Amino acid sequence: MDEWHAVPSDWKQTLMLPMHALASKEQGTRRIVQSSLSLGITCGSKDLVSLTCFPKDCGIRPPATLRRHRKRIVGGRASSLGAWPWQCSLQRPNGLHVCGCVLIASKWALTGAHCVSRYQAGDSFWWVVLGDGTLTQHTSSRVERPVQAVYPHEHFRPASLDYDIALLHLASTVVKAEVPLMKSKDHPLVGQACLPRQNVWPGPLDSKCYITGWGITDAKAKPSKLQEGEVRIVPRKTCEAFFPGVHLTPRMLCAGHDAGYVDSCMGDSGGPLVCQDLDNKWTLYGLTSFGPACSGRAEGPGVYTNVTAMLSWINWKMFTHNDS
Repeated sequence: MDEWHAVPSDWKQTLMLPMHALASKEQGTRRIVQSSLSLGITCGSKDLVSLTCFPKDCGIRPPATLRRHRKRIVGGRASSLGAWPWQCSLQRPNGLHVCGCVLIASKWALTGAHCVSRYQAGDSFWWVVLGDGTLTQHTSSRVERPVQAVYPHEHFRPASLDYDIALLHLASTVVKAEVPLMKSKDHPLVGQACLPRQNVWPGPLDSKCYITGWGITDAKAKPSKLQEGEVRIVPRKTCEAFFPGVHLTPRMLCAGHDAGYVDSCMGDSGGPLVCQDLDNKWTLYGLTSFGPACSGRAEGPGVYTNVTAMLSWINWKMFTHNDS
């Protein structure tokens, strides 16, 4: 829920404040809020701040589902059912998987702008599928939602893949009561990834980060089961060496391994790069954008949309279209 309030004009550009026990109008529950206050995006007098509230239960994974390995999604390993509750599949009405996506709110998901911009189709062309670890057969845990509206970033350009992000506004909410639970465990198979805090960037090289998707696992094959791979955040200078002639902007970050091991490929596009924060919550720091792995070998790091750098745009779009 976003609310706007007038504040003194001499406030600093960014203020980090812990907010507690904010009531949710949707569910009538109390939430612990991790928030950032920043100057209004379109207010000429700069006397507005935006308050963005994230649910207390975001970024939670079921226990005993994390498999430690260094195999790549290209040639990689299937994840357990429900291991990544926010992972979704962006599909055509005929059920064809086009890209990955990630649930960030009850009616909102993120994907790559390049996933939706290449199709000359209306918003009703898209469906979001959650809770289903396989693409070839439907399971009882499957949750489907038609997309009500698609909002690719206004500055996205296919040639550079800068601003490679799009918001998907679902036609109806994903309600917890309808979401199946894991067998013998009180953990839903569908949940939301946490968004990062303002001006908080992915951790150091030893951060525990994972990419997931249904992309190509070798030079030709696409998997039916969701794949996962552990990656590290790669320094920008190191990453630039793998992409000579490519301008890596502040809206991009790199993850993988210098010697390969793990990377993403077609079908993974738009899917999440999540890292485990100090509070053990899994936070969305990247969306799969481009990389070298589609040759069938993970030859270096991949490039991901930097979600932290896009927070103001995400918050503004969700606020202005929340009731549309």
